[in-house]
Amino acid sequence: MTTRLLVFLLVLLVLTSVCPAQYRPGQALSDYVQSNEKFGRKLLLAVHEADQEKNVAVSPLPLSQAFGTLSEGTSDSSTRLELANVFEWKDQPFRNIASRMLSARIPSEKLPPQDGAEALESSKMSPVIARPTKQFVPLSQSTIFLYRGKGFLRGRFIEQASRDYGIQFQEAKPGELPVPKDPDVRKMYELKRGYLDFSITTFTDLRTAWRHDLFSGRSQKLSFTLRSGSKVETDQMVSMLQHYQHVSADEYEAVELPCTDAYLLVLVPAVGKDVLELEREFAAGQMNLDSMLQSEEGDVTLPIFHTRFLADMRPPLKRLGLSTLFTHYKSLSDMVSAPEGAPLTTTLQRVDLDVDTWGIKARAITFLGGVLGGVMGGSMSPLPQRFHMIVNRPFLFFIRDNVTDALLFAGAEMNPTAN
Repeated sequence: MTTRLLVFLLVLLVLTSVCPAQYRPGQALSDYVQSNEKFGRKLLLAVHEADQEKNVAVSPLPLSQAFGTLSEGTSDSSTRLELANVFEWKDQPFRNIASRMLSARIPSEKLPPQDGAEALESSKMSPVIARPTKQFVPLSQSTIFLYRGKGFLRGRFIEQASRDYGIQFQEAKPGELPVPKDPDVRKMYELKRGYLDFSITTFTDLRTAWRHDLFSGRSQKLSFTLRSGSKVETDQMVSMLQHYQHVSADEYEAVELPCTDAYLLVLVPAVGKDVLELEREFAAGQMNLDSMLQSEEGDVTLPIFHTRFLADMRPPLKRLGLSTLFTHYKSLSDMVSAPEGAPLTTTLQRVDLDVDTWGIKARAITFLGGVLGGVMGGSMSPLPQRFHMIVNRPFLFFIRDNVTDALLFAGAEMNPTAN
């Protein structure tokens, strides 16, 4: 009897040590969304600190998804630890399932095949655009994985990446460049031109109008104080007087502006507080805005801004702690069939973002390349004080999906008159 009890206890100990902690229903998706949120804040800070006077915009979700795909192609412990730390994936046993759930919300459209791609030696731009064919989808994200030669990738990797991350795989023909024919992607590639054996390109598109015609074409000219203290005249739009999720604290003011498919969180520092200081606190998790925002009546005056931002993501990712994938061939040895493995050599992202009286229009292209080897109640109570939020100095913005709350775009607007 004692022996049987001992065996049972040993089996129970083994099972509890290898099985993940029991998850609440929906926790996997919530954890994955929160990880992307934390990563997005850190990434924005790492990119902005490198050029503090520049308007910055990043799209963290396609990077989380792309590197999530690559995590399926490595069994190297150092690489997996770096990925978990940088992308905040610690203790998430069902991350691949959460990715599938998120992909169900953000549709992936079929990209056309790369027939007639240009030869490697040719620098002529192809007029054919490899992008989703449907003309208008409010929110979409499509990813294409191009690679050289039959048998280049392991079948198990293709199966997992297709199923869990919605990746579309296409084989480049002999002599072809494994880069999508989208001219914007080609221009990005020209900046880091070099030999490639594979590429992962994600197109993320958001086009959503303000809910209830929030700004309804109302705009005016107002001065905007730059970080240097000088002023510029900007086109500012004035919202309707209604209830918003809003908070005004000693060191900042924040408001959520609703669109049909997403919402814009604007975070502006108090007068005298530097926007970089606020950005560092937000990235470090020292501000819990979600618990502080509450429905208040007021209006918002916000600059109309158009941001065009292209960045090499390798330096900020390295600053955040991701290095092995860029330096060691062993990192992706489980992805490719060759025993030498493969590292990443290129990680670029371009974001085009417009916020105006109509709403939000945003597009991100993320390119990775590598080589082998409300109603007020209580009529007897005094009416609450209405707020009038005027965003007339550098501010942070975060665009999140209405359904999953996933962070789609994040940025710092330092000068609305600069592109």
